[in-house]
Amino acid sequence: NKELVDITFTLNVDLWINNIEVFNNDNFLNEISKFDNPTPEGKNGYINFYGLGISIGGFGKKKIPEKKLVSAFSENQIKFYEFFLKV
Repeated sequence: NKELVDITFTLNVDLWINNIEVFNNDNFLNEISKFDNPTPEGKNGYINFYGLGISIGGFGKKKIPEKKLVSAFSENQIKFYEFFLKV
């Protein structure tokens, strides 16, 4: 079962999604929302985009210890990320 289920990127990488720079972009949340509908921000500061298969933290109102991060996940991980917003 060597299948990638998710991967997380932090501020120390040069990450682009749909030709949008992620970490050095104060408007990232608004720009990426043009490609998929975001969930409301969870209690833990994360927002999910299930169509894109990403979860972002630290881009909304609530801050997280890592400052900002993005996790990309496979379709079979959606239930986990739905639960993750409630933690």
